[in-house]
Formats: sequence, structure tokens, C-alpha cells
Amino acid sequence: MSRTLKLLPGLSAALLVLSLAAGCATTEMGGASGDLEAVRQQAQQAQETANEANAKAEAALNAANEAKELANRAEGIAKATQFQLERNARQQEQMFKKSMYK
Repeated sequence: MSRTLKLLPGLSAALLVLSLAAGCATTEMGGASGDLEAVRQQAQQAQETANEANAKAEAALNAANEAKELANRAEGIAKATQFQLERNARQQEQMFKKSMYK
């Protein structure tokens, strides 16, 4: 019986240390779990922001392509107009020359 009494304080101390270690580990895991959830939320927000930026970039690219198309059409119209103006100028010059020789 005295031997059991001698072991009791040592066992109690060991049990106390194990209980404290388990409590700290549980608290630590709870904190890590909370941190992990916060990181997941931040990653999700970052992904949403990236998706929004990608959508805006696609819209900007589409607008730029449309603007380029319009610019190409305008250039074609300007060239055709310039050609017609030069043709009209030549015709007027020929008409003027014909009227001078009459």
C-alpha cells in the first residue's frame, strides 16, 4: 500500500502534464483551424477578384477589337474619298484645259 501511495504523486503529476499538453494541443489546433479558414476566405476573395479582372480584360479586348475594326473601315473610307477627290480634280483640270483651248 505504501508503494501505491508513493506512485500516486508521480502519476498525478504525469496525468496533469498530459492533460495540459492535450489542452494546449486542442487550443492550438483550434487556432490553426481558424487561421486556415481565414486563408481559404482570402484565397476565395483573391480568386473572385481575379475572375472580375479577367472579365474586365476580356471586355476591354473586345472593345479594342471593335475600335480597330471601326478604324480600319474609316481608313478605307478615307482612302476611297481621297481617290475620288483626286479623280475629280483631274477631271476638272481636263475640263478646264478643254475650255481654254476652245
